Amino acid sequence: YVDLNETSLGVTTAHYPRIKKMANGNFIMFYQNDQHAISCNYAVSQDLKLWAPKGKIFTNDKSYYYATTDAVVLSNGIILAVASFRSTTDYKNNPLEAGIVIRSSSNNGASWSEQVKIYQGVNWEPYLLEVSPGVVHCYFTDSNRTGIEGKDTGTAMIFSNDYGKTWTPGYGNTPYYVIRSKHTINGKTYF
Repeated sequence: YVDLNETSLGVTTAHYPRIKKMANGNFIMFYQNDQHAISCNYAVSQDLKLWAPKGKIFTNDKSYYYATTDAVVLSNGIILAVASFRSTTDYKNNPLEAGIVIRSSSNNGASWSEQVKIYQGVNWEPYLLEVSPGVVHCYFTDSNRTGIEGKDTGTAMIFSNDYGKTWTPGYGNTPYYVIRSKHTINGKTYF
C-alpha cells in the first residue's frame, strides 16, 4: 500500500486517477485536484511507488474548466490524453461551450502537443481504446442531445483511423450512440 499525498502528486487530493503503462515501461497517472476539476495534472513513476509530479496537462483559462483525463498508449508508443472541457458558467445549458480535447506525446509524457477539440457537447469521463493499430475509439457519457429532458444521457463514441490525428464524426457533429435506453418516470420520457 502506498499513500499518494500532496508531496508525491503535487495536489491536495487526487480525484479520478487513471494510470497507464508507457512504451518505455514506466507509468503515467492523470488526475485532478478536486472533484469538480478546473484543470488536470499528471505524474510519472518507474515503480508505482515513487511518483514525480509533472504539472498540468489541461489547464483552466478564462473560458473553460477541464476534468476526468483518460489516456491510451498506442501500439506505436504515442500517448493520447483526452479530457472533458466545459464553460466556466452554465455549462449544462450551453453545449456549444463544452466538449472533449486531446493532446499527444511521442516521448513518454516529456512534452505534449497543443490541445485540439475533437467533440462538441456536454459530456463526462471520456475513455480511449485502441481496437487495432491506429484505430482508436473515444467513448463518453453525453447528455442533453434529444431535447426531451435535461436528464437525457447515454454512452456515445467518436473514432479515429489515423492514430488520433482526425476524428469521425467531425467536431460539432452528432456522435455515434453506443448505449442509450429509453424509460418513463411519472409520465416523462428519459434516455
